[in-house]
Amino acid sequence: MVNYYYPACGYASGHNLLFWQQKNQLTKVLETSSISEAGQFYSTETYLLPSQRGGIGDHILVSKDTSEFIKKGDEYERSKQSVGLILYKWTER
Repeated sequence: MVNYYYPACGYASGHNLLFWQQKNQLTKVLETSSISEAGQFYSTETYLLPSQRGGIGDHILVSKDTSEFIKKGDEYERSKQSVGLILYKWTER
């Protein structure tokens, strides 16, 4: 995994998942990212590998959660949310 990170609001951070294959071949499998803007919105993607707790054999599960907020007085209230799942099956080429 190769990470990238920018320590400020409104800039994306994320992970590039790479697999080392036979014949010394490096393959980018997927990229996930996260971004947020102080109190206004956030979007985050995470992945679960087959070997991790709750993982699904031969599959990579990617979840995405996106929310927007509005300010009501001194508080922020979620005004919109979207959640999704993508299931990838690993097959060799």
